[in-house]
Amino acid sequence: MANEVALHGKADDQALRDAGGYESPDEYDEQGDTRVIRDISFAYLVEVKDPSGNSVLESRDALRDAVVTVDQIGLAALMKGEKWHSFYTTAELARKNQTGDASEPVEAEANLSELGEFELAEWLATNNPETGRVWTIDDVLERVGDDKDLANRMLAAENIAQDGDPRDGLVKGLNRIISGD
Repeated sequence: MANEVALHGKADDQALRDAGGYESPDEYDEQGDTRVIRDISFAYLVEVKDPSGNSVLESRDALRDAVVTVDQIGLAALMKGEKWHSFYTTAELARKNQTGDASEPVEAEANLSELGEFELAEWLATNNPETGRVWTIDDVLERVGDDKDLANRMLAAENIAQDGDPRDGLVKGLNRIISGD
């Protein structure tokens, strides 16, 4: 074998340093060396010494909204977290600091047939711009029309938006649309 391969690979952080480092994407530019965890839990590895003095990797978890530093989690975890969107972006942090919610608001006049269940749940949680109040059952049913697929997604969205306790009148109306009555 012309090229000798080591028995063990290099630690990801060392391999990244040897390759010239890692540069974060633009959406994290203004955060410096800190990140705020967006996921429920974010796992990363740290090097610690075992009782006999050997270096070993130990798993650590950071919970949602925890602030971590690049030195704390390492370059490999930073790269993984940014790739999988495990950290809030700078724009999401700005929205979160202003409104308490990092998600981008769904426009009241959005084309509902193009939205998924979670986006519909967000739409249900917004106020009707005409009345300034939450969407009424009649408003929702009027927007769904006779679209059975939208009615199915809206039913799931209502359940999400109401934390498992959907409005009975809306459930009945959406079930009528779904069954074609």
